[in-house]
Amino acid sequence: MEWSMRLRVACYIAEALEYCINEARTLYFDLNPNKVLFDEADNPYLSCFGLAKNHRKSRCYHTNISYTPPECVTRINRSLPEIHVVGMVTTESMIYNFGNLLRDLLSGKQIPGNEAVRLVLGKKFPIILDSRLNGEYSIEEETALVKLTHQCLEHSPTDRPTITDVIATFAQVQSNAAGPSNAIPGTEQDT
Repeated sequence: MEWSMRLRVACYIAEALEYCINEARTLYFDLNPNKVLFDEADNPYLSCFGLAKNHRKSRCYHTNISYTPPECVTRINRSLPEIHVVGMVTTESMIYNFGNLLRDLLSGKQIPGNEAVRLVLGKKFPIILDSRLNGEYSIEEETALVKLTHQCLEHSPTDRPTITDVIATFAQVQSNAAGPSNAIPGTEQDT
């Protein structure tokens, strides 16, 4: 996937989450690459299969441990790597999931399961941009998006950015793009 398409996907997903949070008053759980769909014109969309209200027993169900926020994980026995998913979906957990999705878009790959457990338990990993991009991005774009990814993946929910901050970062990246070729296609604002 080209750099501009990766940015387009990330921007559209961020806007869909913003709608869920601010307009629909709905939470989205288990955001992962399998929930991103494309139409015939390669426009990205967020599947409705993640829309849900919190379960009565305060559980949230995730299909991929890589996308499970730290606040939704508990370890039964500290000496064993076995973890259990518990907790409620919040706007902060949605931001964490978005950070994981953004990390995958930037690196071009998903984090392996063994590293995912360490990520959920608070270990940070460097984000290395996909070498197949061949420098299609500016250093400013790279810096802003890697920083945003790390902020979204903060272990403490209160340290994560809001969806408004996420949207503002994408707007800044788009406004700093040098010329129309670097603009995020399909997200240009009409003036």
